[in-house]
Amino acid sequence: MPISESLIFSYNNQLSSDYGVINCHVDTNGLYQEDFLSSTELKEITTRMSPKPYLVQKNPLPRTLNLTIAFEENFNEDKLRSVRRWLSQGEYKSMSFESIPDHIFYCTLVDSTPLLHTGNNQGYINCIFRCSDPYIYTPQYLSVLYDLSLNPTEGTPIQFINSGDLPCQPELSLLKIGNGDIFIVNNSNRGKTFSLTSLLDNEDLFIDNENEEITSSIPDTYRINNLTGDFLSLPRGINNLVCFGNCKIQFRYQFKLL
Repeated sequence: MPISESLIFSYNNQLSSDYGVINCHVDTNGLYQEDFLSSTELKEITTRMSPKPYLVQKNPLPRTLNLTIAFEENFNEDKLRSVRRWLSQGEYKSMSFESIPDHIFYCTLVDSTPLLHTGNNQGYINCIFRCSDPYIYTPQYLSVLYDLSLNPTEGTPIQFINSGDLPCQPELSLLKIGNGDIFIVNNSNRGKTFSLTSLLDNEDLFIDNENEEITSSIPDTYRINNLTGDFLSLPRGINNLVCFGNCKIQFRYQFKLL
């Protein structure tokens, strides 16, 4: 993950070069340093009977990014204000680097050093960004539209390859054709089943599996009670799915990387 080797980076979909700054390396030991994994918090309990703690839970902590941002040319007050506005986002924004454009971090600036400069309007700032979680994300992908309007009773196989390091909970856009039910069975994950029952013809649904939300195009209709089984969670590797029921369905997803 050669972040330090990337001069140009993007934050909030804007390039650092547009602001006249680059990501630089000022360490004098000649070596780059990158985080290998996010830090972890251990929850343990001890008893008076034993000095050895008992591990209750292991929680990965949100990742942090330490960047040294240098001005390519002499700065002035207008340039400083422009960079401040760009980096001072009120929520987590996407960040990526030119050497690994398919690795996306969702982060926000939490700390910075004073501006270190030569006295001749040349200098740099050390910035610390905190990510929303411990993970790195791939770009967002959109599958083909599976037209299962004439889906046979034995269902239609769909293969989903999760190339990430963790389970993928894709978003689904689903248009129901005819009244009835929809079932998606994952034969690669012990037959776990996602199903929605009693849907209506031409009902358009958006399913957010990660946040466990279902939105229907029919006003004042809430389909969470029509869910049986599990929300869709696809383990790493090949997932052999079978979809039952007449519909048009499309997957939108990002993979999570450690």
